[in-house]
Amino acid sequence: LTYPERSGLADEAERGMLVKFIELPQGVQALHLGLVRDIARAARAADQPVTLPMLAQAEEPRLDVLLERFLYYLMPDARNAVIALSAARVWDQKVFEYLGEDLEFSHTAAALSALTAYSFVHPTTAGRYRMHPLLRRAVHRTMGMRVSDAHRSLDEYYAFTPGPALAESAYHVWFLNPEFGMAM
Repeated sequence: LTYPERSGLADEAERGMLVKFIELPQGVQALHLGLVRDIARAARAADQPVTLPMLAQAEEPRLDVLLERFLYYLMPDARNAVIALSAARVWDQKVFEYLGEDLEFSHTAAALSALTAYSFVHPTTAGRYRMHPLLRRAVHRTMGMRVSDAHRSLDEYYAFTPGPALAESAYHVWFLNPEFGMAM
């Protein structure tokens, strides 16, 4: 099976449109391919058919359109977790639990496991993860205020975490207020 066939899209014409949509002059980006698969998985989990907007007419960047479709199919808790974790450069279970508690999304071990199974989440070291930087930027572009809430929460978390957390705190403060963040 080809990748578009394995994507979960049943309609051959839709798979063809998808391939044309994600193909760039320099080739197909792995992030886009993985996100298509994540869209199909999220749609199946929500027991919804996979439908794609009229991709050929989309004026937003390709990644923004794919992100919108992905977030559309996610359950609210998972959607909120993706948005919140896009603010973190790296995270572990403690950060995930803190954000979940503070921003009120499910932060169980099962929720973390489901989140880390997506193609755009990569392990860094034992028990630590990062989100693909291009997807993080797309989430920031499209969900700005909600990401700012996560930056506030993460600043609070790192401000009261002993050890070398000052750099992380400064990063989140800078994101909220670049002038103040530079003064830290």
